[in-house]
Amino acid sequence: MARPLVSSQAGTPVTKRIGPARPDTVEAQLAAASPGDHLVDLRSATTTPTAVREWLNGRHHMRSFGAMVPRWFHRFNVSPASLAEEHDGLAYVAVSTGSQSLPTS
Repeated sequence: MARPLVSSQAGTPVTKRIGPARPDTVEAQLAAASPGDHLVDLRSATTTPTAVREWLNGRHHMRSFGAMVPRWFHRFNVSPASLAEEHDGLAYVAVSTGSQSLPTS
């Protein structure tokens, strides 16, 4: 599912769409596990099956970008992460919308 991306052209925000995450990213794996919005509590990972703990302790690609991203940059900006070491939990949001500018006074 495409997600909006806000970038700036001459100071005016423009909403653009980004495609789905690469199949090898945490985002794609969370979408495959449950397509709707969901939370994953990683604090209780010590009581999960061995295969789950190994996956959580492994290195995975995560997309990493903020609200203002140059065109096409989001396609290549992934960072390696060990979920259990770096996060207490994950929130997966299936569909998001572009940022809205605040009114000027």
